[in-house]
Amino acid sequence: MHHSTFPRFIKSTLLAVLLLVVFDSNVALAERSSALSLIGKASAYPGVHAITGEELVELVNYDEDAVIFDVRPESKRQGGNIQFSEALSRVQLNQEFLAEKLERKSIVVIFYGDSDSVVAAKAAAKTAATGYRHVYWLKGGWQEWNKKGLSLN
Repeated sequence: MHHSTFPRFIKSTLLAVLLLVVFDSNVALAERSSALSLIGKASAYPGVHAITGEELVELVNYDEDAVIFDVRPESKRQGGNIQFSEALSRVQLNQEFLAEKLERKSIVVIFYGDSDSVVAAKAAAKTAATGYRHVYWLKGGWQEWNKKGLSLN
């Protein structure tokens, strides 16, 4: 009888340790999500937040590993871009490309050229739909960013 309770004790202990590890991971994730939710407003696209240029500066200051994608055509990118941004075409925007470039916990910001562009919002929605949790689109796009003279350092 003594031998049968020993394995049960080990199972209980292992379960308690596992629950503690999972709980601790979820708390850390919740804290990060809470901090990120302070930046940006929810958009009409599920899983996507709309941010201003000033909020983008705050976001990059919060996490300098944030990934910024410019979904403008090459011809429009020649007129200038946001520092550290990477060109992203609609053809590239697929799960394999994103998995190659990003971690699931990555902060992703997507922008286009003009203030009312739904191209960036739709690209952000597609990114969020593939499982990324911290996805933003820059309201005002490059035009507003440039007009305000904003910069990332």
